[in-house]
Amino acid sequence: MKKVIIAGLLVFILIVAVVVSFVFYRSRGSVRLIPEKDYTVNDSVTAYYQRDPEWKEDKLGNSSYTIGSSGCLLSCITSAISETESKTTPGELNKLFSEKGVYDANGNLQWGILDEIDGFHSEVYSEVSGEIVDKCLENGRYPIVKVRTFQGVGANHYVLIVGAENGEYVCMDPLKGYFTTLEEYGRKIYAVRCVWYE
Repeated sequence: MKKVIIAGLLVFILIVAVVVSFVFYRSRGSVRLIPEKDYTVNDSVTAYYQRDPEWKEDKLGNSSYTIGSSGCLLSCITSAISETESKTTPGELNKLFSEKGVYDANGNLQWGILDEIDGFHSEVYSEVSGEIVDKCLENGRYPIVKVRTFQGVGANHYVLIVGAENGEYVCMDPLKGYFTTLEEYGRKIYAVRCVWYE
C-alpha cells in the first residue's frame, strides 16, 4: 500500500512539473500588462467578428487561409480604423489588401506594402512594453497586441486594445466580436502593432 501511495505521489509531482514547464514555456517572451491609469473607451469603435458569415470564407489574398480561420489581425485593423472616414468591414478591407498584394503566400501581412496604401500607416514595434501600449493610446491610436488564448497558454491570437478602465485594459476580440479585458488572456502580450488611417 505504501509503495502505491509513493508511486501515486511521484506521478502527481511529475504531472505538476510538466504543466508548470508547459505554462512557463508558452509564456516566454511575454510582458504582463496592468494599466497605471484609465484611458477612455470610445463607444464609436466597432467590434468585428472574424467569423461573420458575410466574410468568414473570404481568402486572405492568394493564400488558403480565410478571414474566419486567420483574420484576427485584419479584423483588429478594421476596428482600429472604424472611427475614421475609411470605415469599412473586414470583408471590404480584405478585398483591398488582396488587390494591393498586402498578403504573402501564407496570408501574412506585409507591413511595408500596407504603408504604401494611401491613408494607411503602421508601426511594428521591435520590443514589447506597457509604455508602448500606453503611448499608442495617448496618441489616439489603438495598439494591436499578440496574445495567447486560454489565459495566456493557448494559440496565438491578436486583439485590439481600445482603452483601460477599472485597472484593466479593454480590448476587442475578433474571435468573439465584442469587447473584453486583457485579463482573459492572462494580461500577457507577446508583440505590439499599431495601424491608423489619416
